[in-house]
Amino acid sequence: MKDLNDDYFNILVDESCDVSCKEQMALVLCYIDRRGFVMERFIGILYIRDTSALSLKESIASFLAQRSLSRSCILHCFSHQLQFTLVGNSKKCDEVAEVVNLVLAVSNIVGVAFKRRDELRDVQILKVQKALGEGEFQTSKGLNEELGFARLSDTHWGSHFKSFVNFILLFDSIID
Repeated sequence: MKDLNDDYFNILVDESCDVSCKEQMALVLCYIDRRGFVMERFIGILYIRDTSALSLKESIASFLAQRSLSRSCILHCFSHQLQFTLVGNSKKCDEVAEVVNLVLAVSNIVGVAFKRRDELRDVQILKVQKALGEGEFQTSKGLNEELGFARLSDTHWGSHFKSFVNFILLFDSIID
């Protein structure tokens, strides 16, 4: 990071859980080096308890300060702010909140337990094999890949979209 040279930078932040289900946040620093090349450097993982926007901001600010990186040089990503806005506003609508909670509950029931995940996988394999045999699906690289449940997350870009698409595609198999 010596070639950062006190210049502007972006931070890629991604939320995930480790195997013990502890919330963690990975940080990657993106900047243009002295030669004009785009550089991406993994700078660390933070364990976090509170995933509110304010708490995440404070954790990132503290992490940057420990590494002598100025917050004033950060270029903000407006798509991430949009994600926070969408999640926050969806929580104000009871109907949307019910759907999100239903998908979350089903994904926790089916997606977490290995036995249930294996049962869902077996049902899905049989359905795909049947559809292939009847000519309903085509085969090619990248088609008919295995679907799973993505954990819904307030800060992971696109996590809700992927979770809902997979839920819809797997719905018949879940019911079976």
